[in-house]
Amino acid sequence: MHNVSGADSATDGDMDIAYALILADRQWGSNGPIHYQNEALRVLSDLLTYCVKTTDSTILPGDWASQDATPHSRASDYMVDHLLTYADFDTTHAADWMKVYNRVTTIVNHQFANGSGETGLMADFYVKSGSDYIPVTHKYLEAPHDGDCFYNACRIPWRLPMAYILTGKPDIKDPQVKMANWISCTTDKQPRNIKAGYWVTNGPNVPVFGNYNDLAFTAPFAVDAMLSDDPQWLNRLWTSITGGDFGPTQAYYADAIRLQVLLVVSGYWWFPTL
Repeated sequence: MHNVSGADSATDGDMDIAYALILADRQWGSNGPIHYQNEALRVLSDLLTYCVKTTDSTILPGDWASQDATPHSRASDYMVDHLLTYADFDTTHAADWMKVYNRVTTIVNHQFANGSGETGLMADFYVKSGSDYIPVTHKYLEAPHDGDCFYNACRIPWRLPMAYILTGKPDIKDPQVKMANWISCTTDKQPRNIKAGYWVTNGPNVPVFGNYNDLAFTAPFAVDAMLSDDPQWLNRLWTSITGGDFGPTQAYYADAIRLQVLLVVSGYWWFPTL
């Protein structure tokens, strides 16, 4: 990758770039003017070098985060299907990518066992504490709610179920099933009752602190609902995000999430295994 303005990357964006290049290689091959395979491997190499803490295989929020005295991690970077794809594609570093995947599952299951057993919720940002990673208890990067489920972790109900949906790997299935059942119950099965923000560390775990709706929060729960045994809830979420509660355009962030969620729920998300 060409560094144009210093160490200021966002790991989730670079992970999506790597995934897109792998998709391009699988779709069109690498015999044209762009060698997608080589470009993907270049990005993956940089991710391992600059965005993964090698001593414990933790995903860092960006290439700048290695400067933190204590390592931090951002839950929205926990793209488990991406990590499994990287291990399949980047065979030279397959073991390294699986270590990252295993670290993610450890963090998720630790949160489930120590604070989110009733909800399955994840916080936006985590900090290393002993051998574990726990939610931050103050503003780390973006907001006082960095230790709660806010505008980063809102993607978790979409990102984390992907390992089970695409590969059947059950490592973090239980927290996602719990989350699907909890959000359905706490909203009385009405998607319009999903709010933008839930306590994880900085307040009571179950009550919501958000007082408004946002497509960026509602849409991801449709993916999570695929793990539940409640097709009515999934259908209501689909209706909500395709026009029932939200118009054809929202903010770019929410619309980008909605598009990818709809690809998953409709069965068009591509998992590019060899």
